[in-house]
Amino acid sequence: MRPPSGEVLHFSEDPTITTFAPHIAPTAREPTAYVWAVDGARAPAYWFPRQCPRAMAWATETSTADDADRILGRGDERRVHAVEYRWLDPIRTAELFAYRLPASPYTRRTP
Repeated sequence: MRPPSGEVLHFSEDPTITTFAPHIAPTAREPTAYVWAVDGARAPAYWFPRQCPRAMAWATETSTADDADRILGRGDERRVHAVEYRWLDPIRTAELFAYRLPASPYTRRTP
């Protein structure tokens, strides 16, 4: 699932969220309160259970064809996700919920 233009997504395994209030996450590196939401380009990174360790690579507009072929393999797919095999069943059985939010109040931050 990817958000349409003008929206961002918050992914969660909790189907009962009714209010999104900025807060400081226990794992935060900065003492800043925020609500985490992602755009369409970054949404695939969150198609997994929250605790699932994963590695991803994808081609962008600035990727060379040689780099994309070397890292992602030849073909039409321009993104790859890698997870430990023991996470296969939890991924298959996870119920994830994508909350649609208007993008306008969000500020883009890059890690």
